[in-house]
Amino acid sequence: VISSEPSNPWMAGVASLFTRDFYQLARRRLAEGGIMVQWVQGYNLFARDLRTVVRTFRGVFPHATLWRTLRGDYLLVGTPAPLTVDYARLVARLAVAPGAREDLARLKLDSPVDLLSLFLLGEDDLARFSRGAPEHTDDRPILEFSAPRALYTDTTDENARILREARTAA
Repeated sequence: VISSEPSNPWMAGVASLFTRDFYQLARRRLAEGGIMVQWVQGYNLFARDLRTVVRTFRGVFPHATLWRTLRGDYLLVGTPAPLTVDYARLVARLAVAPGAREDLARLKLDSPVDLLSLFLLGEDDLARFSRGAPEHTDDRPILEFSAPRALYTDTTDENARILREARTAA
């Protein structure tokens, strides 16, 4: 697992950790069956920039899903190959991992069902959500210039709404 939780893309230099080039480096480092996890904010980020982050991530990790975390925070989870959730395996793994159960309980996630309830968008919905958005690259760092414009704009509810509206699968 590679987990990327940089600061907000509006901070100087941080937008480079949301580029296609960065994701390609990460993908090359993944072992077979590896997973890339990218934190992305839903607050102080215009919808077009959120779509750009998703589009860019999906361009390298086509098998991506989006998960809710705290209000206004999301996780993109991507893999080079299709990823499925094996519920029985999840239950079995949590049964022998008291530390993981304790961590999840602190977040009020007391069962595997609670954890899976954070799922928001699957591959098809994410593809539709990001369709037409530009890619963010080292050579074309559009977030570096657009993300700071939303710094004092509360976009939390608007982004949550458009993400909910993008959901077609239960």
